[in-house]
Amino acid sequence: MTGWRVGYAAGPTNIINAMNKVQSQNVSSTASISMAASVEALTGDQSFITSHNESFLRRRDLVVKHLKKLRVYLVEYQRVLLCFCILKEF
Repeated sequence: MTGWRVGYAAGPTNIINAMNKVQSQNVSSTASISMAASVEALTGDQSFITSHNESFLRRRDLVVKHLKKLRVYLVEYQRVLLCFCILKEF
């Protein structure tokens, strides 16, 4: 959760254990309000996500469309809200 200084990871046990060793030495406590907000974000009402994602994808597609008109080289991703552009020609 960007800005809230909260994150989580899932993966193979050996990787997570190695991450815990590093993390335990580099991170201090998270504010209680951030922890409560994180729980709500992960377990609360998720019904808005589909409409928000569709809206963000439409915006991304509009940006991509205009970048292509400018002949900007870009890499598009399926169902991801971003694209990477190479702007060295500009």
